[in-house]
Amino acid sequence: MTIPETMRAIAIDEPGGPEVLIPVTEPVPGIGGNDVLVRVMAAGVNRPDVLQRQGLYPVPPDASQLPGLEIAGEVVATGESVSRWSVGDSVMALTHGGGYAEYCRVDEGHCLPVPPKLSLIEAAAVPETFFTVWYNVFMRCRLAEGETFLVHGGSSGIGTTAIQLAKAHGCTVITTAGTNDKCRFCEDLGADKAINYKAGDWQEAVMDYTDGRGVDVLLDMVRGPLHAEEPGQYGAGGPLRDHRLPAGPGGRTQHARRARQAPDDNGFDTAPAKCRGQVPDCRRGP
Repeated sequence: MTIPETMRAIAIDEPGGPEVLIPVTEPVPGIGGNDVLVRVMAAGVNRPDVLQRQGLYPVPPDASQLPGLEIAGEVVATGESVSRWSVGDSVMALTHGGGYAEYCRVDEGHCLPVPPKLSLIEAAAVPETFFTVWYNVFMRCRLAEGETFLVHGGSSGIGTTAIQLAKAHGCTVITTAGTNDKCRFCEDLGADKAINYKAGDWQEAVMDYTDGRGVDVLLDMVRGPLHAEEPGQYGAGGPLRDHRLPAGPGGRTQHARRARQAPDDNGFDTAPAKCRGQVPDCRRGP
């Protein structure tokens, strides 16, 4: 297909509400050797997009100033070093910004094939949460079959993804949420135990459910005073691994922690540099 020189996009005119999102005409982005150019069919809407629109999410200097962190669409051009994708492939991708546009440049390693049962609109809602959960919970914390996993905020985008992936890997899943309806939703999604943290002591409930053993891995995107660190909720076995995601409003930090000391961190520093705020810092316990 012929790629135009310009494209329609959505830009942020100034910090504010949805009304500051304006249509603009921009040059179609060029691509590097490891990039693909995707004709965007659908783009996801994520919290960082909203924060960026409000002026609360600084964009890295090397990122597109246009919002949009996840997309789905068709590959229309490939860089000279690209080996996995070909023109015409349907992909869903985590972007380095720029998803709110007709065309978007993406590193080939940040693309996934669109599952046959998903529409492109559905696929556009996958990369942000699935990449984040997979990288933190499985690559960094190494959650394994048969282990017990606790995720706070189970009804959130990250939470619902974490529940499904952990269950698919044969783990026992415990989650917290703020209402009984949200707890039922989490259990319908596959959580073995959902705890309403407003109705009682969630830490005590976790220890009761695990017969005092605690959990192997904790994913916390809530943080703050409610979920102050409590070592008693973790299983025994060694120093905690602390994996911090970007701080949210009010300085709250998202965490993924593992109770047992895992093998060395070989490969942890090779996380995609273009994932903007999605790639967390990695710190070991003492």
